[in-house]
Amino acid sequence: MALVEARDLVREYRMGEERVRALDGASLTLDGGQFVSVIGPSGAGKSTLLHILGALDTPTSGTITVDGVDLGTLDDDAASSFRRHRVGFIFQFFNLVPTLSAWENVALPMLLDSKSLGSAKPRAVELMERVGLGNRIDHRPSELSGGQMQRVAIARSLIMDPKILLADEPTGNLDSKTGADVLALLAEVAHDEPDRLVLMVTHADDAADFSDRVITVRDGKIHDPGNVAAAGREPQAPTAGQAPPSRPEIPGPPPIPGRPSARPVPGALWMTGPIPRVGDGGRHRAQ
Repeated sequence: MALVEARDLVREYRMGEERVRALDGASLTLDGGQFVSVIGPSGAGKSTLLHILGALDTPTSGTITVDGVDLGTLDDDAASSFRRHRVGFIFQFFNLVPTLSAWENVALPMLLDSKSLGSAKPRAVELMERVGLGNRIDHRPSELSGGQMQRVAIARSLIMDPKILLADEPTGNLDSKTGADVLALLAEVAHDEPDRLVLMVTHADDAADFSDRVITVRDGKIHDPGNVAAAGREPQAPTAGQAPPSRPEIPGPPPIPGRPSARPVPGALWMTGPIPRVGDGGRHRAQ
C-alpha cells in the first residue's frame, strides 16, 4: 500500500467575488523510502498540496490518504493528533524557540504530547547526534549558524518518529554549501527507513537534484514525468558538504533496492494543536 494516495484533489479559495482554484484535479501516489521534491512557479499550488498532505488544510473535493488515514474524515482533534504523531514539519525560517537550548527545541513536540522533559532528553540528544550536532546540545539558537539551526529543526521533525516529513523551502535561508549539506542529510533521513517519505517544496532546481523524484506542479495540476533512465544517466549519491555541480552532470542518490529509481525532468511553528479557522464559514482549516 502506498504511503500517500491523492486522487482528483481540488482546492478552491474565495477571494472577494471570485473563486481561485489552487489545485485542479491533482492526483499523486508516493511510497516510503524516498526523497521527493515538488517544484513549480509561485502560485502553482505547491504549498497548498503540502498543507493538504500535512492535514493543515482540506481539499474542496477529491480524496487524500496518508499512512492509511483518510484525511478527509478527520475532525480538528483527530487532525491535530495526526500531525503530532505522523508528520514532521521543516520550515525555511527554522522556527526554533530562542529561549530553549537546542536539545530542548528538539524535545518540544514530546512535551506537547504530555511527556516530561527528562524522559524526552535521551531521544532528543540521540537525534542531535544523528544530525551531527552532538557537541551543540546545550547551545541556544542565537549561538548556532543557519545550517545548524536547520539541522536542529530536522532533528525536531523526527522526534515523534513520523512516517512523512514535509519540508517547505528548507534551504531558502542558507548558502549553497550549507544548503547542500542539509539536502544530503534529508536524503539520508528518507533512505534510513523504508517506510519514511521526505517531501520537499522548493523553487531551487539545484536543490531538487538531490531527490529521488521530482514532481512539477503547474496551474494546480501535477506533472510527474518519468525516471532517471529517461534523463540519460544513472543516479549517484550526493556527498554531504559538497555542492552539486552544474547540470546535466548533477548526481542524484543511489537506487534503493527493491524499488525503481525515479528521476524527474525538471512560519509559524509546525502545527501540533487545533488549526484556526479562516473566513470561509468554518468549512476548511487554515491555509
